Amino acid sequence: MKNRRITPPKLSGQILKWFVKEDLRDEILGDLYEYYMEIGHKSKWKRTILYWFHLLNFLRPFAIKKLEGTQKLNTYGMFKNYFKVGIRNILKYKTFSFINIFGLAVAMAVSLLIILMLVDQHQYDQFHTKKDRIYRVHTKIEGSGIANASSPFPLATTLKEGYSMVENATNLVPGIGGDAVFTVDKYAEVRGFFADAAFFDVFDFALKEGEPNTALSLPNSMIITSDVAYKLFNTQPAVGKTVNFQDRSLGLMKIDIGTGKEEIAEDWGEFVITGVVDLEKYKSHIDFDMLVSAATLPRLYREERMTDKSDSWENYSLGYTYLLLEEGSSQEQLQGSLNELSDAKYSAFPQLEGMQLLSRNLNDITPGQFVGNPITLRLPIEAYYVLIGLALVVMFSACLNYTNLSIARVLTRAKEIGVRKVNGARRGSLIFQFLTESVLTSFFSLIMANLILLLLRPALRSLWISDILNFDLTANLTVFASFFGLAMVIGLVAGLYPSLVLSGFAPLKALKNLNAEKPGKIGLRKVLNVTQFTFSLFFIITSLLIAKQFSHIIDFEYGFETENVVNIPIQGNDYQILQNEFASVPGVVGTSMCEFIPALLHTNGASISNEVTEENLFNAEYISVDHNFTENMGLEIIAGENLPQNQTNGNFILINEMTVERLGFETPHNAIGKNVYLGGQRPMTVKGVIRDIKFQNPVMGEGDLPLILRNKPELFSFINVRFDSQNQQVMKALEDKWEVLDQTHPFKSYIYDEQLSRSTKWFGDLVAIIAFIASLAVIISCLGLLGMAIYTTERRAKEVGIRKVLGASGSQLTLALGKSFLLVLFIAIVIGGPLSYLANNLWLESFPNRVDFGFGTVIIGSLSLFLIGLLTISSQIISVSRRNPVESLKDE
Repeated sequence: MKNRRITPPKLSGQILKWFVKEDLRDEILGDLYEYYMEIGHKSKWKRTILYWFHLLNFLRPFAIKKLEGTQKLNTYGMFKNYFKVGIRNILKYKTFSFINIFGLAVAMAVSLLIILMLVDQHQYDQFHTKKDRIYRVHTKIEGSGIANASSPFPLATTLKEGYSMVENATNLVPGIGGDAVFTVDKYAEVRGFFADAAFFDVFDFALKEGEPNTALSLPNSMIITSDVAYKLFNTQPAVGKTVNFQDRSLGLMKIDIGTGKEEIAEDWGEFVITGVVDLEKYKSHIDFDMLVSAATLPRLYREERMTDKSDSWENYSLGYTYLLLEEGSSQEQLQGSLNELSDAKYSAFPQLEGMQLLSRNLNDITPGQFVGNPITLRLPIEAYYVLIGLALVVMFSACLNYTNLSIARVLTRAKEIGVRKVNGARRGSLIFQFLTESVLTSFFSLIMANLILLLLRPALRSLWISDILNFDLTANLTVFASFFGLAMVIGLVAGLYPSLVLSGFAPLKALKNLNAEKPGKIGLRKVLNVTQFTFSLFFIITSLLIAKQFSHIIDFEYGFETENVVNIPIQGNDYQILQNEFASVPGVVGTSMCEFIPALLHTNGASISNEVTEENLFNAEYISVDHNFTENMGLEIIAGENLPQNQTNGNFILINEMTVERLGFETPHNAIGKNVYLGGQRPMTVKGVIRDIKFQNPVMGEGDLPLILRNKPELFSFINVRFDSQNQQVMKALEDKWEVLDQTHPFKSYIYDEQLSRSTKWFGDLVAIIAFIASLAVIISCLGLLGMAIYTTERRAKEVGIRKVLGASGSQLTLALGKSFLLVLFIAIVIGGPLSYLANNLWLESFPNRVDFGFGTVIIGSLSLFLIGLLTISSQIISVSRRNPVESLKDE
């Protein structure tokens, strides 16, 4: 048998050559070789690990060679010198260093916050081992600007059975949400999907209890999350237990502001718990409380609890299709197949001609492009682009400060540059020196930015939208690496231009007095200052306008009474019993019933005409209310009568003035007793006419809409309780009543004014974010202006002293010193004012219920900027103008 020769890794010799003292190198290499031979009986990977461990033991101070005396000494010494000079210059010019470090820090803190948000979002769905092969199919109708995340029901089966590139496919069907009841006092509100057995073949959700291969295979099976299992069974095993499910058609998203329309609870029968998944362990865009086996659907179809649309290609909002492609298959191949399939399936539907089926990889869903009908609410990538754009503007402004002040300091550092060049320093070395200083400044800023970030994170979490999006802003290795990279890039970007300018001086010129430096550099500084303040003015005016618009929305007049009203979801209970019991509570002034809460986010449309026809129909908002609704909510009946108190057929309606006009009646009284037709077919008799109200949320539209009120009790979802605000015990008494009547569902109540406020809360968050960005931009710009004021006044101290000796007054000196800065502010206002007006009008014109945006806001913003700038420079200028001329001349 031929002996195999074993040799240590060759790389080890190179490493020892680099780091170990030359006189010890051979000896250590010999020892290592002997050691490697001694362990030659072990497997190769064990030998390698042990060998490298042994080698690393030699990397100690006694063995590591010193860098002095070698070629690398020069490099090491050079870096050491750059570092020392950089630190000294930062400490020497404390004021300028603080302005630069603080400015970069506040701008960097915003960038760090966005990095935290993006890193958090990119962690979603990374636990799936086959994530690169998983795709979701979107639909996009022709002419629509955005795609829908949903797709037709039969798509998953069609692709799985008819296309070889598809290894597996699963379909998540929404439309199930209600209460899982174990016992009278053990229940949980749950929302989720119908899912098939392929779910666990495509995704890597592991079951804490149960068997994934069979958990979704049988009818009436249910998988629940650990949280739901704890509510129902505490710490007892859940699998095998049975719960009763009461469906209330709850939506997927848990945004609870009391706007959702709930159907009356339906008993869907018994379900066996076949699995428990600990969803807290997974970051996924698929959020659910339960998964019900898709094999249950046929029973629900037979019992007419759901409409069977399992073969419908027309309804593209019925499910979410996820595909697992075979290894080696590409997204381009998949898209080609989807194009063929959409052409084949939708050619038979003229109204859906041009429908597209689009593939999106799992990695591109969170964060991803904005889509309609999403599974969960996430900030789309477009929003991040806007935030990044704002952060870049602020960062650009901070970098301008650094550039501006660095160029301004050219005169004070000119001799240093000249001496270095005379001593042989090349331009490249000087560029490296100045870049070292800028990178050092950037890393000091990074330290300060992290401190500011500690303040920003709680502020972000306090925003309403943060609760909805559930950001996890915990730092990890990726975050730290991103922070380091950001600081390095900012340091290089901020220092590049000053380093090129400063290093370009000829030695003789640098050693001369540069007071006579050409005005071109000064002109550049003014351009940079003007640019900063133009951005600042834009942010100030935008903030003022958005705040004005927000105030307009908050104070919006709806035309009916929302004060002292609490809306209570009936959660499937008998509305008459609730109404009677609540009416008996002391402090309750009135009660009424409605299908959904007006002026919030829910709408319900119906077509109507004044004749039997399929043409000449127009859309109107349509809501079911009871007899008490008009009086309880303060709606004024201007003609006819109220809806009958005990209506059995629901054929009487109330309409508003706008509906009267659209139906062609000359006056409201002319409409009373007339028949109109819902959908152009079903006759309804106009019982009365109410005055127009703003039925729509102000952020969704104008609010002035045709309106139909009808008494249809089976659609009631909310009871509106008007209460006496002086009675502090009303809410407690209502809750006590509820607990007696319903021992299954928790009491829910929503103060109407608070609901309206919360429905526009996102706009308040937008105001806060823009105002914060504007504040940063103004602070950074003012810091830059202050730095320039300090620099300029110090350099002109001798001139000021001579002027005072010659009789110049304080006001004359102040004007002489400050006019260049006032000119910068004036130019910024001349440029920024009109630009801000034009840019803000672009978004404002697309906003319903907008405020008037006149030049008044631009003038107020401009005056604010001018005053802030004036205050920034005035203290420094006045101080210098009052200085004793003898001291100024003596110092010079």
